[in-house]
Amino acid sequence: MILLGNLLKLLHPNYKNWLILNATGRNDVSSTLPVANNSFFYPSVSLSWVFTDAFNIESDFFNYGKLRGSWANVGGDTGPFLLDFTFNPDSAWFGQFGTGGTFPFDGQLAFNSDDSLTNQNLKPSNQENIEFGAEFGFLNNRITIDATYYMNRTTDDIIFVPTPQSTGFSSFLTNVAEVSNKGFELQLNAKVLQINDFNWDIAYNFTKNDFRVEDLGDLPSLNLATGFNGIAVRAVEGEALQLFGPKWRRAKDADGNDIDNQILVDDDGIRQIGDSENLGQIAPDFIMGLTSTFTFRGWTLSTTFDYREGGKVFSNTVGSLRRAGLAAETLDRTTFVDPNTFTQPGGNGTPAIPNTTEVSSVQDYWGGYSNASIVEGNVFDATFVKWRELSISYTFPSSVLEKTSIKGLQIALQGRNLAMFNTVIPHIDPESGLGGSASQLDGIERGGIPTTRSLGFNIIANF
Repeated sequence: MILLGNLLKLLHPNYKNWLILNATGRNDVSSTLPVANNSFFYPSVSLSWVFTDAFNIESDFFNYGKLRGSWANVGGDTGPFLLDFTFNPDSAWFGQFGTGGTFPFDGQLAFNSDDSLTNQNLKPSNQENIEFGAEFGFLNNRITIDATYYMNRTTDDIIFVPTPQSTGFSSFLTNVAEVSNKGFELQLNAKVLQINDFNWDIAYNFTKNDFRVEDLGDLPSLNLATGFNGIAVRAVEGEALQLFGPKWRRAKDADGNDIDNQILVDDDGIRQIGDSENLGQIAPDFIMGLTSTFTFRGWTLSTTFDYREGGKVFSNTVGSLRRAGLAAETLDRTTFVDPNTFTQPGGNGTPAIPNTTEVSSVQDYWGGYSNASIVEGNVFDATFVKWRELSISYTFPSSVLEKTSIKGLQIALQGRNLAMFNTVIPHIDPESGLGGSASQLDGIERGGIPTTRSLGFNIIANF
């Protein structure tokens, strides 16, 4: 990808250092877009006002106050080599039951074409950002608060739209989506204690983001990514990104609607597959973190905890462990009646009867509960508290080093990913994902590598 751009700072007036205006403009030319639409300009403007300086506020309690606002319009392109059909050499072909092979075959080479239709009418995507913020300092900045509210809207988002396989292609690259983000961020820092050589500082952060799919053009919904067995991350107009897949079968009322709290079982007491439905949004309701730092003379002790509330995650690993009888909860092999399940012998619209049939076997029970084709049994609330980090360090005083060539010396012991609390997800880390943190497959875990708990020791010397 080639980007040819220029950045122009148009305005930067500053009035007595308490009223500052910035305005910029930038133009980019991208080789990943058609020539007719490959140039895009985006401006920005921001204004900040330190009102405690403007009004000459001098107070030991409230010593600093600042309000700020900004607006920006940002253009975007897509990945390289998506405007033209390309052919790539094949090194092998797949065949069931060992019938695959490799190229060259009988002296013949093979090439494979892209499976996506190109689009010579692509336009740059566009994102409008509006942000308002405030900064406050109290008790000579022993307590500082930074709060931000933002609104982002992206239009003409460039995405791959699925196409019928009968066309010979699986997707079409086009401008179609409009999405929005609205959120609030808070940063609080406080010097809690300052007694002689002892200090206790805390840093707290809170983030709440509301993501919505505003428009999908003529599409009622769009599967952004799939994780096998019917599970998908789906975009639906007016909704956040959600997990979508088969649920357990429910009793139905006279109108054919599911009765959510009446899960049906078969004659062997085993849960059955039902309709594919929304299983919940993948994004959390909010996240927050807290870091405490204690210092005493040359010693520093710091620890960080993170908290995530809400969101859903699908774990194929948990389902596989349960179906294979390798999870701790499968140890008891005594048969039982699956609680809170029903039968509906009269069919839709007739009363459901509480189930009294014991499961045919515990193996069959877990095979049905965590069935690879029934997503619901492997979807969990992604809430958790994680002990993210703990470190202790000692910095040697200069008096100890004055007769050496060392100007500074620090030793430290650090641990990361130490423990997890308040989670209902067994056997895996809720932060595991099939595609990693930057993937649309956030919310889907399938055979992920277990996260590691690390301990480290370091020595820092300055000469």
